[in-house]
Amino acid sequence: MPHCCRLQLGSWSLAVRSTGPLDASILAFLYKGNVSKLGPDDWWTCTQRLCLGTSPSGSELSGPDAQGHWNLDLSKRERGCTHLLMNRLNQSLQSLVLKSEVLVLHASAVAFEDGQCWLFLGPRGSGKSTLALALTRQGGVILADDRVALRNAERPSVSGCNRTAKLTAKTERHFFKQGLSERAKNYQGLSKKIWTIPDDLSCPQQDHTPTRVFFPRVGEKFSLQAMPGSVALLRLLDQSRESLGYAGSPELPRLVGMLTELLRMAPAYELNLSPNLDFLRTIRLRLEGQRPNR
Repeated sequence: MPHCCRLQLGSWSLAVRSTGPLDASILAFLYKGNVSKLGPDDWWTCTQRLCLGTSPSGSELSGPDAQGHWNLDLSKRERGCTHLLMNRLNQSLQSLVLKSEVLVLHASAVAFEDGQCWLFLGPRGSGKSTLALALTRQGGVILADDRVALRNAERPSVSGCNRTAKLTAKTERHFFKQGLSERAKNYQGLSKKIWTIPDDLSCPQQDHTPTRVFFPRVGEKFSLQAMPGSVALLRLLDQSRESLGYAGSPELPRLVGMLTELLRMAPAYELNLSPNLDFLRTIRLRLEGQRPNR
């Protein structure tokens, strides 16, 4: 009996059918929180569909076929080694996602009722979660705190891939007087707590048109400065290296095109944050350019 699961990246979904349960387990490991079981009647409800098979030598990812299916044959050698199987699935899925005009960004995203949608991109500790949480108190809803799906269909759109936020002790103290009940864990050298974003403050799987892109970092004082498009593109490419999966990816031109179109619609800004979080009380006005940059 075939095993089926769903990979959900924002508003984009992929149904995966395989001959064994190990494939689904590996997918769940690679895309934590974004993989779920798929019933037989739900196969055609997904945006894309991938069938995994086995051949003596394996073959490249191919498709879509006449039924709209992508196909990937895994070799017996890959099937016999979990490490090889994981690498093969990861590489093939990254390629399929990009072929489908979808790019997963390490970013947070916030949308507003007036149609604005802001992206915050940066490494861990740059203030993405703090900014997103602050903006929910000024009319915003969080699409995602950590992973955002950028789609490039008729025009660029973004949706969220997760409904949790990782908060540092400083951010927790600023926003939650009673504190959070969860225990702090170490995430790549930073102690953080997981906060489940309430339904009324999130809309992860709804597409929104991005209107601004910010690259935050914690400095000595608040400042906001427009970035040239070429500089912003290089910054986005650097932060998208993981999505290429391997050096010399044939999907690089597609990736550059997607990011160029994003920046054509959404101007980019260098954003320096003050270590004193009091500036967050007016952060929306500041980022809209209605308050002085101080």
